[in-house]
Amino acid sequence: HGPRLQLSDCEGDRLGQLCYSRSFDLVFVAKKDHVVTYSGNALVSTCVAGGQAPKPLCSLGEGTLPSILRASEDAHGEGPGLLCVASAQGKVAFYGLEEAADAGESVEVFQTEFDAEVSEVKWRVWDVLVLTNDSRVFLVKPLEGAVECVFNPIDFWPYTFATDGASDFVLLGGEPSDAPCSFSNLRALDVTTGEATLIGISEPFSLPEGFDETFSKGRCRGLTCMRSISGSWDRTSSSVMCFFVHESEEEDITTVQAVLEISPGVASAKLVAIDEQLIGINDQPDEMLLHSMWAPEWSLFLMGASASGDVALLSSRRRFLEMEEGASKIGWVRVVPPEGKQLQESQDLRGLCLLSSFTGQVTKTVDRVECKLIAPPVVLLANAGGGISVHFMMHDFEMERPAHVPRPKPRAQRPQAVARGNSATP
Repeated sequence: HGPRLQLSDCEGDRLGQLCYSRSFDLVFVAKKDHVVTYSGNALVSTCVAGGQAPKPLCSLGEGTLPSILRASEDAHGEGPGLLCVASAQGKVAFYGLEEAADAGESVEVFQTEFDAEVSEVKWRVWDVLVLTNDSRVFLVKPLEGAVECVFNPIDFWPYTFATDGASDFVLLGGEPSDAPCSFSNLRALDVTTGEATLIGISEPFSLPEGFDETFSKGRCRGLTCMRSISGSWDRTSSSVMCFFVHESEEEDITTVQAVLEISPGVASAKLVAIDEQLIGINDQPDEMLLHSMWAPEWSLFLMGASASGDVALLSSRRRFLEMEEGASKIGWVRVVPPEGKQLQESQDLRGLCLLSSFTGQVTKTVDRVECKLIAPPVVLLANAGGGISVHFMMHDFEMERPAHVPRPKPRAQRPQAVARGNSATP
């Protein structure tokens, strides 16, 4: 574990206070009424040297109340190079990453406003899907200045969703409905038609006792697609991590983490792994964010939730599977770091990111022997108290280091002036 910093002063009810752009090596932290931007390498290097954060490169969104931060990623070397900032009162704005990294400037490209609070935001390469707290889903195209409602709830109310590249198919997760099927908490949404259909889920192995009720009847509170950003459900299948929460009549809360293999077109799914209580929560708030990331170079998935300080690690790497009896049957296994080395926050989680840009070194004591970690990967965790903790990753197995991702080349010239959208309503 490395130093802990007090970088944020915003309220704890803002659930997404930390974000990282791997292409531009930029760390974004939500403050009370704006967002501050740091160089990833400079932030970690300065903290290691003196325990203090460097001066921010710039501030974005002055006067806003930021609640969720999402940086765009690239696909096949192309991408918009934008940061999406969702703020209180349904505001969503987009800022240029290149201007922030190279000139320390805040350049707003597009903004719009919804008539409900924003619950979740995820990129679809060139555009963004926005889920509001009344369960509507909007498609926002910042480079075109366009906003469109693509889902209105009728008999299904989503809490979360997953995207896969630029696919027109989106996986929705939410409240179980009265539909005559076991898994009514998941839907496949086609954003071109607005139709959300039930998904058939096959179980190639018997569920452990007690899992069925939580998995099939619990609320789906988090979804993350585990594949490179260039993937697409239009052509091939991919894995999705699902986070389910079930509250019994005795008010006991159980969490289940499941990996589903989603077929092309999100027509069906196969359960490939399931486990429980990797993330413990004491209550189930109305709003919850899944903080997660997939490191394909390590076959490692890191996840936490805004209602807990726990961080779980799961892997499909062969070495870990061979060490765990029965794990090869399901293809995934939980990874438990040694005592005192776990990733965990004393307060609820508000963000999680992995940096591979740190070029310095740190000295650590392992079994009473000092050793130097040269340019180790770094995990940043943000908590509800405004603190950010720095963690250096150690391992004793050979694997590819997460590579630097080159900056994307814009497909089209961004507009020079800020484009403002009207209030988005269905």
